[in-house]
Amino acid sequence: MNQIPRLTLLETMGIKAWFARYKLPNAADSSYLNDASLLNNEAANENKFKLHPAERPIQVEHLNHKIAPVISIEPESKVAEVTEANNIKDELRVEQSDVVVRFELNVYFSEQYIIVDSMPKEFKAGEQEYSAKLAANILRFFGQKSFQQASISWPIHDNPASIKDAVSAREYVKSFIKFQAKAGIKCIILCGKDAADYSFQLKDSKPGQSSIGSLDANHQIKLLVNYSLSQLLSSSNMKAEFWNHCVPLLSD
Repeated sequence: MNQIPRLTLLETMGIKAWFARYKLPNAADSSYLNDASLLNNEAANENKFKLHPAERPIQVEHLNHKIAPVISIEPESKVAEVTEANNIKDELRVEQSDVVVRFELNVYFSEQYIIVDSMPKEFKAGEQEYSAKLAANILRFFGQKSFQQASISWPIHDNPASIKDAVSAREYVKSFIKFQAKAGIKCIILCGKDAADYSFQLKDSKPGQSSIGSLDANHQIKLLVNYSLSQLLSSSNMKAEFWNHCVPLLSD
């Protein structure tokens, strides 16, 4: 849509028009924001308006239209002091967009319990099959007769343009779990650091620590951080601790 009719419509509706706060890598320059008339009008109004530059009305003459949209001009991609609340998540995403995270999770869904397991970088012979059997035994311990297994790989696509940051990863994992979860879920067991971090951002929690999380605003779920299933297969001590951490869940 042509920018002038779009801004005119938004201004008529009383909606502030915000432009991108950051320039994406390799993105084309905005001819609209580079319009000399914008910069000239900004300088002309500098003494007239005492508001922050991000909120000053700017008269734009283009295509025989005169409008006064509220726009933000931020040379050299500097962040304005005035920040709308719904932009905070976007800023956080930009801050972490250069950090590439890679992980794989196995998720086991039953009627009342979910196990999210951090998969090792490389499986030993038979380890994946034994991990699935161990997950089945854990769910039987909680009285679950059946379960479904699904895998999550991040990044979803491995081409250079795909999203790979941690913030997007957490949103994707949580949405995936929410979509697959049953309505009566009581507890989610997060096995390993990747499972704890990229599902409910509990990276610093130690095995045995529990907390309350939610998949949506109306449904709180108990979260238990524990050892990964591959760790249990390699250490009998960790396996004993794992079961001790799980026993209190039976009384909930």
